Amino acid sequence: MKPVLKQCAVVLMLTALIVVANFLWSQENTRTRPSPSNLDLSTFVEFVSNMPWILFLPITFIIVARHCEPDLKARVALYGQILEALSLPYMVTGIAVSCIIINSAGADVYWMGITASQSQTGGVIVGLAIPGGLALALGYLITRHIGYCRLSKPLGRRAAYFIIFGIWSFQITIWIGSNLSAFFVGYDAWFLVFVPISFITAFAIHRLSPRPVSLTLADLSILNAIVFVAVALTYWLWGATVDRLDFSGVVNLGSVGLIIGCSIYHAAYLWSLTETPAVTIEVRTKNWHFLEIFSFFFFFLFAPESISGMVNRVQKDETISRLLIELRAQSNKTVIAVGNMSVRQTNNYSGIICSDVTNKGLHVATDVTVEFNYDFASNCDIQEDSAQIYIPMSTGSLERLEVGETQTVCSKYTTLYRDNNAPVKSPAPCDPLNLLGNVKYVVSYSQDPIPRYDYQGSVYERDIKKPDIE
Repeated sequence: MKPVLKQCAVVLMLTALIVVANFLWSQENTRTRPSPSNLDLSTFVEFVSNMPWILFLPITFIIVARHCEPDLKARVALYGQILEALSLPYMVTGIAVSCIIINSAGADVYWMGITASQSQTGGVIVGLAIPGGLALALGYLITRHIGYCRLSKPLGRRAAYFIIFGIWSFQITIWIGSNLSAFFVGYDAWFLVFVPISFITAFAIHRLSPRPVSLTLADLSILNAIVFVAVALTYWLWGATVDRLDFSGVVNLGSVGLIIGCSIYHAAYLWSLTETPAVTIEVRTKNWHFLEIFSFFFFFLFAPESISGMVNRVQKDETISRLLIELRAQSNKTVIAVGNMSVRQTNNYSGIICSDVTNKGLHVATDVTVEFNYDFASNCDIQEDSAQIYIPMSTGSLERLEVGETQTVCSKYTTLYRDNNAPVKSPAPCDPLNLLGNVKYVVSYSQDPIPRYDYQGSVYERDIKKPDIE
């Protein structure tokens, strides 16, 4: 067996061990909302999202190292050079793919070992950037202290094609999975025509003033990323936040532009290794430009609220709620009270929840709606299934509630799989009567459409009446 094949076989064997270890580890760890009070490495380290640094960049190094001097210093310099040049396109592409999938889902989505929603996209961005950022920093330190490795002979074009169209495309395919259609939601596909137009224009200029192809590709990568991000932010500043489809279009258009730019940049670097004489595409300069574009776009859209802004908003909400309560008290408006809550289990994973609702005010209430949100009981041993199953929100309603009258409002709930929203039919992991740990409710009615915090609350498991299962 050729040495390069032996080296690739070793990398694949080590990767298989990492996959098995990651799988076994994930069986013992339930993904929940990350908290700094409980260090959970799964927030940052997960196999699928880190495949480039675990598998594909080592294989790329093994292929390219055949054309490098055999001494240790040269090999270390080459590995640092590859980390510095290719970590960033992999990192930015992975983050762009995650943003498209999470924002297109609208609700919680399980992707690359992460359960997240739109409001958590900013955390996903930073979390996914940490491993790639550390690899990029390591590459920078190596090349800063040892320097760059000049190949003793150019990389073969077949090898470059394999890395560009094989390894890179395979990694993106793994990340995208079955979500390809989400990448074209919310924007006109005619925007993508800019990519071939930019190539035709660049290579027409290239024929007039020849320069290495890799340098032209590197410039095109920055140009495409900038144009798509600029166009996306134009619509954002024009009010794309008003409509959910427009918001998704902004995220998708900018992210697709970054994916296209990173793909061209990845190809440019590898193609530079095939050219004679050796060509330098100013890796650090291009990395800096991509980091600027990446940071500007994502932090423009997903920057978190400042602490002072959050405190001011909470104080403002509390003041408004207090004034509304005082206003209703002065005008003797309807007052709704939620009483006893009970649950009747119809099978292992579904049931009917009921609650008493009383009108304690001086006016009739119509179109009374109670919204129920469910949490699993903490002592119900669901383990890894907690990331794949959930109980969606349900509602119960009353047409009319007279003054002083108490009625019972009921709603059916069902446990579903996250991936296809099909009802769960497997045996319950605990006593069906103890499946619900906490039920949150929100009451509204037609005469008082403004949300009130005094019409919201939680009922815990110990306070829910539980008749025998049917």
